[in-house]
Amino acid sequence: MVANVREIKDGLFPFNGDELHQLTFLLNYAILAPSHYNAQPWRFRLSDSGLDIILDKHRVSRFVDPHSREAIISCGAAIGMIEVAAHYFGSSVNINYENTTDRDLLAHINLTGTYDPIENDIAWFHAIKHRQTNRKYFDDTEPPNQAIESVQGYANALDVQLSLARDIGAIVKFSDLVERAVKRQFARPWFRFEFTSWQRSMLSLKPDGLTGHGFYHTSLPNLLSKPMLNWFNWGSSIGKYNVDKCRHGSPTFAVIATANDNRTDWLNTGRILTIFLLELAHQGLSVSYINQAIQEKDLRKQLPPIFQSMLYPQLILRVGKASPVQFTPRRSVEQTLL
Repeated sequence: MVANVREIKDGLFPFNGDELHQLTFLLNYAILAPSHYNAQPWRFRLSDSGLDIILDKHRVSRFVDPHSREAIISCGAAIGMIEVAAHYFGSSVNINYENTTDRDLLAHINLTGTYDPIENDIAWFHAIKHRQTNRKYFDDTEPPNQAIESVQGYANALDVQLSLARDIGAIVKFSDLVERAVKRQFARPWFRFEFTSWQRSMLSLKPDGLTGHGFYHTSLPNLLSKPMLNWFNWGSSIGKYNVDKCRHGSPTFAVIATANDNRTDWLNTGRILTIFLLELAHQGLSVSYINQAIQEKDLRKQLPPIFQSMLYPQLILRVGKASPVQFTPRRSVEQTLL
């Protein structure tokens, strides 16, 4: 384990070590998974029987994610990172979702044998360290068809629908729902305080959270934005900013949806998210999330006909191209272990 999580040396993988040592090494990639507000809501428990993935309820956004849906998707993304890294190092993975009385225990992982990585496996692994969420306006670059095709079989196997939307009519309707959701959310003081609790200045030493740049403005200094958002409702201007970004800075939207809406669907969504994001990063494309309409129950119901998706949209992503941004921080592996 290393101090800078992005400086892990891939060549140090313990090929001759036992399963416990190999799983421990793979956690260096799990912690690079994306998460809502960069809250990193995962804990890991290593034992002779394998690796447990556990939801860290202290890192769940109580008001915007009351059922831990987005947090569990994030844990699924961490599982996906383990899966990709294990395949690259030549190990097959057995993933069992847990449905025990311990509601925080999500999954158990074992390495079960050898695996011969193919071209996609290698490309996805090498994209892990430079994958990032980028909330800038995107240019008109669209993802190539192979960005979907290479992930589609994996999505089908997990009963997850992954689709792209470029129709301007659909984008306009969607952006209107985003604006309504943003206005509602920022009108609630408890939402604003929870949201700003995950904000970090560029000088912060905390290993989690995110800066405000690109989230609801392009230039407002973070030291000013946090108290301003806490005490004043800026929902109208932030909503308009998001509408403009949808209509003029988002050539393509990706929708990840499922037929049902339970823990299995959320974990599967996270695993597909990882593969899709790594494929897009491999293609040199940028991605950011725009999930406000999903977070509002009544507005979420209006999304499937707009995007012709399955009944429960889980994530909506903007896809395009922009110059890189600063990486968000991560907790060390040691900080995530139980």
